Amino acid sequence: MEFSELIGSAWRLTWARRELWWLGFFAGTASGSLGGVSTNFGGTGGGTDQQRQALAQALGPQTTSQITSALAQALPVIEALAAIVLLVMVLLWLLSVACRAAIIAGAGQIVLAAEPPLEGAGASEVPAATASLPGPLRESAWPTGLPAALRGSAWQAGQRAFGRLLLLDALVLLVWLLVVGGLLAGLVAAVRGQRLEDVDWLGLLGLYGGLFGLVSLIGSVLGIAIAYAQRAVVLEGRSAGAGLGRGLGLLRRRPWVSLAVWLLGLALQLGGGIAIGIGLILALIPLGIIVALAFVVQQGGAAIGLAVLVGLVAVLVAVAILQTFLWHYWTVAYVRLSRPLTV
Repeated sequence: MEFSELIGSAWRLTWARRELWWLGFFAGTASGSLGGVSTNFGGTGGGTDQQRQALAQALGPQTTSQITSALAQALPVIEALAAIVLLVMVLLWLLSVACRAAIIAGAGQIVLAAEPPLEGAGASEVPAATASLPGPLRESAWPTGLPAALRGSAWQAGQRAFGRLLLLDALVLLVWLLVVGGLLAGLVAAVRGQRLEDVDWLGLLGLYGGLFGLVSLIGSVLGIAIAYAQRAVVLEGRSAGAGLGRGLGLLRRRPWVSLAVWLLGLALQLGGGIAIGIGLILALIPLGIIVALAFVVQQGGAAIGLAVLVGLVAVLVAVAILQTFLWHYWTVAYVRLSRPLTV
């Protein structure tokens, strides 16, 4: 594995297919690990009857009645807002899966595109997506042409794998929730039946902090297999289960190279984030000068609005480019590592 060539190919691919940037923005991070999952649990009993009675006496009957009435009136609104938030989260998840499938397919159309079939073939005979690209980006795993699963536009090719990729996402989410739920259930069981002042909170914090850290580390490493599985599902047309098996098998056969790819990917992600932050800070200098001059001519409000808009668009575009690059990085890495293996 030539890591400099891997990074270069991913970057050339990112720049060559700029129409995929918007997919990279909505696809999210490309580490392959599952992020953004949070679970909130309440207390162990909600307080005793004596505590509730004491609180009601302290507030007084009129205040208690007003609070109860206000909560009863607000409850339908809260439920409606919660339903809307849940619906939006589900729709964003579906959009993310669709964009992930499309961006993987879009990269695969170039990385796995056919070479010119005859020696001395003209540029018109080279697939349109690869005609203007350097040789390293025109490698072929299928010398006779692209597989049927990758034909058409990137979006069309990606949506052929949408259902299978969604199922893979759901399987990973289910496993993650079961593991985290089991740890939290164990924590609740450990403190149940004890008075709060009798619980060894420091010991529990150390124990479960270590367990959550270990689970997070294992999950991050297994994220490599998930990243491979996503490519197997989209590029090779595998089912969710077969794709996951393919990813685990590739990780088992090439563990050290895979770990190096993962560490380099994390470094690129961190470095890209720092570069975006530095660029934003540097951009604030000329924007600040423009805003200051606008205040002199009494147009400060409009200048601030324009500066905020320009800065926001710049950050969103930079994030989209970075995430697209990272998705292509993992796709190129998968192709490089999986080609010597039997399918």
